[in-house]
Amino acid sequence: MHKNFSELPRKRLEQEFELIEDPVKKAEKEKSVHGKKEKLHGPLLQCAGIIYAIFVFSFMHRRIYSLFLLVIGITICLACNHASMKSIIYQSKTILEVAENTQGALWSVFTSAMWIFAACVMREIYTLLFTLFTNHTLYNVSTSLFRNSIYAISPIASARINRVIDRGNRGVRELLTRLLVKILANTITLIITYAYLFKMDWMYVAVITGFNVLYVGISAVLLRMRMRNKVRMNKCDDLYTHSIIECMSNKDSILVNNTEQREVAAFNAHIRNFLNLIFYDCNIVAALNVVQKSIYTAVHVCLMAYIWMYGKQKMDDIIKLMMHVRNMDHCLMEIAISAKEVLVNYVDCKLYIEYITGLSIRMELPAVSPDDTASHFAYEDRGRDQYVHGYRDMANENDENRQAYNSGMQSEIVDAGCIFSGSDKLMENVAIEFSNVSCTQENSTDVLIKNFSCKIFEGEKVCIVGKSGSGKTTLILLLLKQKRYTGTIKVHGVDIQNMTKKMIVEQVGIVPQDSSLFNNTIMYNIEYGSGPGNKALSQVLSSMEIDEIVRTKQEGYEYNVGVSGKNLSGGEKQKVRLARCLLRETGIIILDEATSKLDCLVENRIINMLCATDKTVIIITHSPIIASVLGRIIEISPEST
Repeated sequence: MHKNFSELPRKRLEQEFELIEDPVKKAEKEKSVHGKKEKLHGPLLQCAGIIYAIFVFSFMHRRIYSLFLLVIGITICLACNHASMKSIIYQSKTILEVAENTQGALWSVFTSAMWIFAACVMREIYTLLFTLFTNHTLYNVSTSLFRNSIYAISPIASARINRVIDRGNRGVRELLTRLLVKILANTITLIITYAYLFKMDWMYVAVITGFNVLYVGISAVLLRMRMRNKVRMNKCDDLYTHSIIECMSNKDSILVNNTEQREVAAFNAHIRNFLNLIFYDCNIVAALNVVQKSIYTAVHVCLMAYIWMYGKQKMDDIIKLMMHVRNMDHCLMEIAISAKEVLVNYVDCKLYIEYITGLSIRMELPAVSPDDTASHFAYEDRGRDQYVHGYRDMANENDENRQAYNSGMQSEIVDAGCIFSGSDKLMENVAIEFSNVSCTQENSTDVLIKNFSCKIFEGEKVCIVGKSGSGKTTLILLLLKQKRYTGTIKVHGVDIQNMTKKMIVEQVGIVPQDSSLFNNTIMYNIEYGSGPGNKALSQVLSSMEIDEIVRTKQEGYEYNVGVSGKNLSGGEKQKVRLARCLLRETGIIILDEATSKLDCLVENRIINMLCATDKTVIIITHSPIIASVLGRIIEISPEST
């Protein structure tokens, strides 16, 4: 092995790998450290468990279709092996008849050719059936991971999950193909071959079995070594891939801190370790191939000695025996190679399945149906207005004076009025209510929000201010059910625990602080979430001054914004995000630093336009100018929460 690999600082490698691991895996590791550690099973048992999990995914959808492909494939595989055994018998008979120049030699040649052709056709048929089964399984696994990733409430490391999906899809396909087309088919061939050999002479079975036990034992030892090496290869692969992504994403930071040489050295170390592990893997494969071939070379030597001892007396058996041994050599070689690939790909599949399982337990909590089931589903059928009207009474369950409520809150609230913008009507209905809400950092005891209470009324224009890290953005995540919390959060008087995220988002329009754009056209990004043909499109485009953006683009609204909107300026991206939110026409609008990159005049026009509507507007900002325009200021600080 290369000397650099032997000097690899394993602890540092594991620490660096922790930096790019997904929070899902970190949570599981911390749980195993603080809780009772699970007993580790052998690699073979773990591999069997992963194979079982993959087959569970196979029958997750369209079970009859999956069962049909599997059963018919195995049946045709049995028929194919029977045809192969028949072809060996007729080939042996043909050789003897041709050597003795008998009259039935031509018929034996024709019969042998027909059995060989039949076996070839059936082999291709069951291979196609197993391929369909593999594709069906891969579809179920991939869609499960993507769905869980979309709905998970934990953040996902995009660079890492991309590697997991890439290796996982390839691993599942390779594992099932090897397992069904190679291992299963060749195992059936070995069983049938043993049955034919036993009919000939039990001594043949005893001698060949002894060599096969040696063959399997040595192969198992070398395969375990390769599995351990595969785990380390994956870690090094993640490290050097992560280095590329991180350096390209943070190129400006590298330039201003003069750390180019440091990053190049780190990347060189990661890629060198990865290549050393690949070379070590090739050494294991070479040793495995040499040992396997040597064992069956010894089998053939013993067979030649047997021929020399018995001569023509056993000529018929010897021809069949040589063909069977050659067939078994081929089958065991295929099984060994396939087992090697299965046990290596099992590592990728294991991480793939663990990701799906880990994300599934961190998905959005299911909504608890309210007592009035009919009005609960009225939202889906009759639209937002009827939904709000159905819960109007629930919103008015507390009739205490709003000023008295605000004065009793632990959070500091500066109340600048309770009147609709442009109207003298007092606010009566609560749009959003937080009651004794607390939230801690996931997998930590750090408090993000503590006993926060607040009422925001329909049509009110509210500004939420506070220091960085005080929990302003966390309030949005809690509203979207993306973090676990204690206390009560209500939208139009309905506890969000009784609502799905879809129901909440159709009531509340949100422009997040770091929202990205899709690598698509300007129009696609504007209409994303609302669909084409919206009647309010022209009005929204005009109010957000999108026309000024497309006027300078040759493709107009079909201009591609690039990855994360890199082809647009910061202000232009914010205009597109605002237009997307307004196009959805929700009754509540929440902006989290959504105008921070706009010039003062444009920002002022947009804020005044929003204040002139009867919508509930909540703006999270650090700008005192914006705060002075809005009707009420809610200040969040660590002391107050």
